[in-house]
Amino acid sequence: MNRREAGRFAPPPWEENQFEELSRRRDEEEAAARTAAEQEMLQRAAQEPDAELDEAVMRLGQAPAEAADAASDAECESASSAQTASSAGPGGGIDEARMTAMLAGLAAEEPPAARAFWKTSVIVGAGMVVFGAVFLIWGMAAVVAARKTGAVGMFGGSVLLLFGAGFVVGGLYVVAKNLRQRGVL
Repeated sequence: MNRREAGRFAPPPWEENQFEELSRRRDEEEAAARTAAEQEMLQRAAQEPDAELDEAVMRLGQAPAEAADAASDAECESASSAQTASSAGPGGGIDEARMTAMLAGLAAEEPPAARAFWKTSVIVGAGMVVFGAVFLIWGMAAVVAARKTGAVGMFGGSVLLLFGAGFVVGGLYVVAKNLRQRGVL
């Protein structure tokens, strides 16, 4: 039992022109609707104050009115020295107050470091290092004793050495990462 797969719809030859006209008209309407929606979105963005930006500026200790004054001062300054590259900024028009506010907003969105658990993380990392050192010692002892036990002792000792080294490296990584987040390293 063969099933025929449905092919793409093709209009009859005598109606191709009408289907092409309908497709063209539909594409034009979608493009017009898209541009109208983009224009409306741009108007809304220009009219609405940025609440997140104001909140980020407040977190920096600068009131929104002061930020607006700083922004207007920066605009006046950049208008007077529009010839220089330093006043235009790297974005070609973003003033310093707005850039500071945007960076503050990004900093506010970042998750805070787990400050309460840094001691626990350092203790766990140190425990991993000690645990790995014990495995390394047992692994070395097993490899030395492999003369008597043969290949099984050599394989077991190698596995212990491998796991011991993994625990030591993992523990050192955890300790270093947490101390680097605290600013110690």
